[in-house]
Amino acid sequence: MKKRCHAAVLSSIVSGLFLSGGSFTQPTAAFDSVPFVASPRPKEIGVLRKNHKLRKVVFIGKGKIKGPEDVAIDEQGRLYSGSTFNGKIYRITPATANGAEVTQVFADPGGGMTLGLMFIKGGDLIACNCPKGLLSIDKDGKVTTLVEKIDGKPLYWADDLDIASDGKVYFSEASRAHKLVSEYDTMFLDLLEGNPYGKLFVYDPVSKETRLLLKDLYFANGVALSKDEDYVLVNETFRYRVRRFWLKGPKAGTNDIFADNLPGMCDGINRDPEGNYWVSIVAPRTAYMDFVQARPRLKRFDSHLPRFMWGKIDHYGMVLKLDQSGTIIDCLRDPSGKVWTVTNTVPWKNFLFLGSLRGNAIARYDLSNDLSKQPCNRSLPP
Repeated sequence: MKKRCHAAVLSSIVSGLFLSGGSFTQPTAAFDSVPFVASPRPKEIGVLRKNHKLRKVVFIGKGKIKGPEDVAIDEQGRLYSGSTFNGKIYRITPATANGAEVTQVFADPGGGMTLGLMFIKGGDLIACNCPKGLLSIDKDGKVTTLVEKIDGKPLYWADDLDIASDGKVYFSEASRAHKLVSEYDTMFLDLLEGNPYGKLFVYDPVSKETRLLLKDLYFANGVALSKDEDYVLVNETFRYRVRRFWLKGPKAGTNDIFADNLPGMCDGINRDPEGNYWVSIVAPRTAYMDFVQARPRLKRFDSHLPRFMWGKIDHYGMVLKLDQSGTIIDCLRDPSGKVWTVTNTVPWKNFLFLGSLRGNAIARYDLSNDLSKQPCNRSLPP
């Protein structure tokens, strides 16, 4: 019996060391951990076989941005990314034959974590900031709040977004269960608790109204509209899956699972011109992760571990490509950790631009490195 108890405690500590990002905050009194028994992890065969494709990336803005979670690109090809550490939004003018790379602060929402970013065609930059809400930034960097409260309650963890051709903004609220204490620690409390606090909304810029589309999501994260805008996808990070909400057709107003049992915690999702989706894996799944998720008592124990007992997230990069049926058709990896904690993968022209939760640069991957891929000539977001 003693051996079993010791093994349980040891397993909890080890899994806790993996799940944490290096520091942690104590749970609230409402912390109520529930079990999640995951399906067996996908085998690393076929398109999921191990590779080192992401080691071929080139870094942009290295050392200038801490936690560049998402990437947006303007009509001049300049990159924009928000920091998960200070909330500022940076603009990077890539190096050219006539000039060096230039990184500067484009806008400052005044703290928080700036996450999802996307331009309205020919217009402002729309941003998700935790805890400030859904924001709009004009060409001069002036910040305007679009959605601060919903039904009288603060929009606490606006996470990611996509913008429809009619200007409507579809966005997620990851959770509102635990107050933000440090840059990213709070998400791990949500992971350990395992309750569905996430939501999916749509904001209408004409009526200025925000409408709830889905609730009870397990850490609602990346958002992407289909090519025909007949449905919208939202990632459930802590269930390793992508959920679909139908906007048009006979299934309008209903939802289903688009992709399930992914090989890691899915963060951002972006569509390419062909209608396929790039899904970013912020951390790969492990046996320890699945083990502790099924055991509420161990998860609660983990949540009370002091800061010094928590290690760091594994340095491992992974990006998935899904077709329009939700099937994985490609997987880009970097087991060496040159690229890690990938949060968004944005296709533009012949490149993928990768954001990171913990990195200090935007990674650019040249799709021509893989001759099996067709060139990606992504237009700017609608």
